Amino acid sequence: MDKYSDEMSLADWTTAIVDLKKLINPLAIDFTGGEPTIHPDFLEIVEFCRAHGVDWFMTTNGSALTRHRFVQHLVASRPIKIDISVDSASDDIHDVVRGVPGSLGRIEHGLRMLVSERNKTRLDFPVRIKVTVHRMNAGRLAPIVEWARRAGATAVDFNPVGGLWRKEQMERLAIREPRDIEILQEEVQKLIEQKSRGAPIETSTASLLSMIEHFSGGLTYGAAPCRDPVRNFIVNPRGDVRGCGCSSAFGNVRKQTAKQIWAGEVAKAARIKSLGCSLQVAVSSGKSSCMARKSIGDDIRRAMLLMGFGARRVQ
Repeated sequence: MDKYSDEMSLADWTTAIVDLKKLINPLAIDFTGGEPTIHPDFLEIVEFCRAHGVDWFMTTNGSALTRHRFVQHLVASRPIKIDISVDSASDDIHDVVRGVPGSLGRIEHGLRMLVSERNKTRLDFPVRIKVTVHRMNAGRLAPIVEWARRAGATAVDFNPVGGLWRKEQMERLAIREPRDIEILQEEVQKLIEQKSRGAPIETSTASLLSMIEHFSGGLTYGAAPCRDPVRNFIVNPRGDVRGCGCSSAFGNVRKQTAKQIWAGEVAKAARIKSLGCSLQVAVSSGKSSCMARKSIGDDIRRAMLLMGFGARRVQ
């Protein structure tokens, strides 16, 4: 049987979106994955969002941005932002990490096409480059900023592997050797210097510096305070609803209304349980922590940069 045969159809998604808007208005939907653009009706889904006054944004690996008509329809559906995951400005790193030869070149082509189409239609949504810092790319972070600037991206955000990555993943990807830590420290200083000169680096100076602590031993494993289930309504391709990526499903949008799910006893119990989450996750300060722990200052600095105020004014 086709492994995608049980995924939600276009009709399922549109019904769920209408129902969600009854529960939450205004509503913003984050399409992520995996890779959201592989859904055969993705463009129809985001166009439905636009037509019904639902804000939407996405995180993508950029693989679909090489198709001009796809990009045209994507921009016409008016996203509030698009994040593109990139591991390196060098294909000998990015393509190896992704396991897809030629992928970086295609991403750059697609990014330029996306920015051109956005500018042509006089829209101003940000296009961000999201970089997860790990053992394979930590020595070549600074060139990503110039690569992103040349390609027309709005900003670059660096995030160390950690947060809700599990312990076994951290052991494989984390930077632990003293010389590797020194190399990372050198790269972080380069990023801070670039940022001071006005480079479009969204990550705060404090968060950049915290990456060194994150990898050099300031990281602990334990119960991380989590408020995601209090504010999140995560729907997977089969309609199952969770409050965070680590919890069990507490409903399904194909079988229940959003209100029934959110107000149900199972969801209530999940929200209470999350306050004492026992998952062994990576916990440290700054950029390596869960988004649930970000301060209002972090959010304001991010917003100012994406609105075009520049890195000098948002440190």
